[in-house]
Amino acid sequence: MLNYLRQRDIKFSGAKQESFVFWGSVIALIIIGMLVAVLYWPIVGMRKDFYNNLWAPVYLLVHGRSPYVTAALDPALPAIWFPMAIGVFFPLGYFSEEWATSLWFLFNVALLLGVIYLSTRSTKSIYVTSLAAFFTYLFPSVLNHFALGQFSITSVMCILLASFFADKQYDWPAAFFLTLALSKPQLGILAVFGFGFFYFQKRGSIGLLRFGIQCLFAVVLMCLPLFIAYPAWIQDCIESISSNSNWFQPSLFSVLTVAFGSIGYLIWGVIAIAVFIFYYKISKIFTLRITIIWGLALTTLISPYLWSWDFVLLLPLWIHTFSFVNWPRKAILIVSHLILWWAVSFLQQSGNAVNQILWWIPLWILFPIVLVTNWRSDTSP
Repeated sequence: MLNYLRQRDIKFSGAKQESFVFWGSVIALIIIGMLVAVLYWPIVGMRKDFYNNLWAPVYLLVHGRSPYVTAALDPALPAIWFPMAIGVFFPLGYFSEEWATSLWFLFNVALLLGVIYLSTRSTKSIYVTSLAAFFTYLFPSVLNHFALGQFSITSVMCILLASFFADKQYDWPAAFFLTLALSKPQLGILAVFGFGFFYFQKRGSIGLLRFGIQCLFAVVLMCLPLFIAYPAWIQDCIESISSNSNWFQPSLFSVLTVAFGSIGYLIWGVIAIAVFIFYYKISKIFTLRITIIWGLALTTLISPYLWSWDFVLLLPLWIHTFSFVNWPRKAILIVSHLILWWAVSFLQQSGNAVNQILWWIPLWILFPIVLVTNWRSDTSP
């Protein structure tokens, strides 16, 4: 079927080809999404991160109780996602845990389809879009994300949507999606700077300040359900987030500080400064969309709080690069991806696939991308 689609790509041209590629890509992604939902359904777990951080809080909220005092529902860990997520997704509290968990899984499958489409929307091939989707859903972090019911794919999609709207000068939707993405703020460190660079360059300091105020209004708007249902939630939120344990994580920050102590902080600081400088230079070269895609990927190198399922931040850059490089360069990305899949599978089978040991995944993904990127183009690759 893929060969047939590839042949059809070549036969059409102009507006007719664009229409065919658009609808063909949409149909192909929907079919792939349906298959993924069926195949991955058994890995969806109950009483995981979704239960701890979203369903338990919204269930309590719709029953007039504090969303951040979840002990009565016996969660494994305290709720630590920021209140924007609770305010936006509070209707899930009206569903049973089983129904809400299933809906969240399907929602994330659909969101990842959106991430794939936004990352490949300028490509002219259904064949390439389908291949990109295939390798995306095989990415090990995606499986972990689905199993736990995490929020990271939502953050990625929201940041991509924010960049789309900001580029179109729709500032209010951009502010809404950016702040919703920051329900896990450690995932948006470089994205925030990317938007700051963009607004300062395009609108000056006044435009940047205006966008910041719009973001604050968006936060207040998303938190309204919490203020209405349980006005005294803020102190509980602070205490719940503060009670989170100090984990050993698969982030460079965690690995370096555990391995080298105080010297590790210095090494991480040097890496972080280098990444910020590199990112600033990228913002001068590339469009906002590409700058943000790079920012998501580079965040995996400097964020101090990161788990292996958060490595889905790498996907938009991998998908975008794969979609536009020539086939010899695509082969490099495919081979590196397959080696990654084999390595993680081997670690799982040997019983050594603990989160901390997966810290090298961002470096493994980023190296071939840097290698095949065309740095002379303002849209890359």
